[in-house]
Amino acid sequence: MISDIRCGGLVKISGKAVYLALILLIMTCLCDVGEVYAKKKWVKSKYGLKALMALSSDRGKMVKELNRETKSYNNILKAIENGDVGIGDTSAQVLKEAGEPALIMDGPGPGFEDWIYKPGYADNFSKEKIYLTFDSDDKLVEWRIPG
Repeated sequence: MISDIRCGGLVKISGKAVYLALILLIMTCLCDVGEVYAKKKWVKSKYGLKALMALSSDRGKMVKELNRETKSYNNILKAIENGDVGIGDTSAQVLKEAGEPALIMDGPGPGFEDWIYKPGYADNFSKEKIYLTFDSDDKLVEWRIPG
C-alpha cells in the first residue's frame, strides 16, 4: 500500500506521486544512456595496422626466446646426465654444451654466479629448474635440480 510522505513537515506528497517520479527519473536516465551509446562512433587509427604488426613481431620473438630456453634446459639436463658437464668446468665449457641460461644471478659469495636453466613453459615458481653455481675463478662448484 502506498502511503503519504511528509517532506520537512511542510509539504504532503502522496506515495503515488513519489512512485511516478521515480519511474520518470529511471526512464529518463535509461534514455540518456542509450542516446550516449548510440552517438558513439568508432574511428580507425592510422597506427592500428602498425601496432598489430609490432605485436605479432614481438610475440614471434617471445616464442623464439621461450624455445631457446627450453632447448638450453634440455641440453644442460642431458649434459649433466651424460657427464659432459661437471664440477670444475668453466662457464665457457657449459655454454658450449648447453647454451645460455634463462637467468644469471649473483651467487652466494663475492664473484660467484648462479645460472638458472628452465624450460620456456615453466614459470619462475616451478621446480623444473637446474641451478649451476660458478665461483670467482669461473669454475662450476655446484649444480642442483630441485625436486
